Amino acid sequence: MVVNDDTSMLERNAKELSRVDRGQLPVNLLYPPNYPEEPAILLEELISPADVLEALGRLE
Repeated sequence: MVVNDDTSMLERNAKELSRVDRGQLPVNLLYPPNYPEEPAILLEELISPADVLEALGRLE
């Protein structure tokens, strides 16, 4: 049996969720190179390769 203890990540996860106005996981975020000066890009729950490519294009 595999057990994942992510209690050390709870505070960091809560901060990230509040930044993108979400209340729970899963959340798909794309972080720009200069994060946190530039905000992360929030992707939909169900994403396609085209969605990812479009979001990557916004980083340039």
